[in-house]
Amino acid sequence: MSKTQATTPFCAWLDGLRITTVYSVYKMYDETGKLLYVGMSEDVRRRLREHRKEKPWIENVVAVEVTPYLDKNTALEAEAKAIQEDGPLFNTAHRQRFMLERTTQFGLALLFEALDDIHRHIGLLRD
Repeated sequence: MSKTQATTPFCAWLDGLRITTVYSVYKMYDETGKLLYVGMSEDVRRRLREHRKEKPWIENVVAVEVTPYLDKNTALEAEAKAIQEDGPLFNTAHRQRFMLERTTQFGLALLFEALDDIHRHIGLLRD
């Protein structure tokens, strides 16, 4: 198989495009289906390689969902919306505003619950 040959349906779709840049929002999931991280990149493969070098939690990722967009602003809006609505475990961008809104709306109990969930996921707490 040549390096330019498509290996997934997304790659096949991407190979068929005649545009120079595709911005994509990607979502990373663990084996239980929990959303770990949401990001946006012009080059998802490069960004995933960077995550592999930088993020210790990357070992927990078993699935990546990629959604392409034709312009950067739409992709950035989709990323921010996904982070705010889905609350991925390891995102910090956009999440501070989300946590402040939720804490104000539902009280500190939700904040402590979210922190316990993060600690449990990285092994600092046990059920």
